[in-house]
Amino acid sequence: MMKKVIWTIVIVVILVLLVGLRMKRRGGVVQREQGSIPVEVEIAKRTDMENWVWFSGVVQGIDQTPIFPDLPGRFLRYVVKEGSYVKKGDVVAYLEREVPGVEIKPVPVKAPITGIVSINSLDKGFPVMQNTPVATVARINRVKVSFQIPSGLRLKKNDPVYLVTSDGKKIYGRITFISYFVDPKTGTRRVITEFENKNRKVLPGDFVRVYVRNLNVKNVVALPVNAVLGVEEKFVFLVKNGKAFQTSVKTGAMNNSFIQILEGVTEGDTVIVVGQEIVRDGSRVEIRGIND
Repeated sequence: MMKKVIWTIVIVVILVLLVGLRMKRRGGVVQREQGSIPVEVEIAKRTDMENWVWFSGVVQGIDQTPIFPDLPGRFLRYVVKEGSYVKKGDVVAYLEREVPGVEIKPVPVKAPITGIVSINSLDKGFPVMQNTPVATVARINRVKVSFQIPSGLRLKKNDPVYLVTSDGKKIYGRITFISYFVDPKTGTRRVITEFENKNRKVLPGDFVRVYVRNLNVKNVVALPVNAVLGVEEKFVFLVKNGKAFQTSVKTGAMNNSFIQILEGVTEGDTVIVVGQEIVRDGSRVEIRGIND
């Protein structure tokens, strides 16, 4: 009986010691986690930065002109279909003229240039004057798109641009004209861009988005935008020897993802990019991940 009591006491003591040791270890872990803040970092490196913004516009042929009749009359008929290819001087439509007692042949309306025709769908008998467009003809192997940009957006003639077709393909072009005058009502300037269109991926009248590059800097130190804190005085947190150190920075160009660092961070520095909002200067940190 006495032996059973002794063994029971021994077992209880062992269990108490094991539980206490386990709790002590847990306490140590908690203290370590409370003493260091988990963060993710990025190694500062040099990169190229660019940014593109888009504006909407309507496609036009480089050479695009209305087709006017030489004489007035009443519309008779078209002799071409929408999208037909015509040469300069080809007949596009006929008008009829009525002069009492005189038989007059239908008056031809001819294309002034070579290109693709877009008809205006006039009804038979519609009165047509010499300033009434019967159709439009355009050369579409090259097209242009014009649009308005904010006056503060600095672009240059011959800057690269591109548009995206309905099937998702890009057509590259360039800026050919930038107005020197600002519209006082809208605060915008007119820009004209031109594109090769040999495969007729876009047609006159199409609404498209034209992308222009408003940022292009090479071989600069850049960080994710969210890594930089502060409004007037900007700063980041660098990690050295397991601690976070607040460091003032001077910033430059910025796009949707990255911001250029002009001063304060050099290539190879370890910068906190996740957790920087909760650390303080001198805080102990634990690196949980390194972003590429």
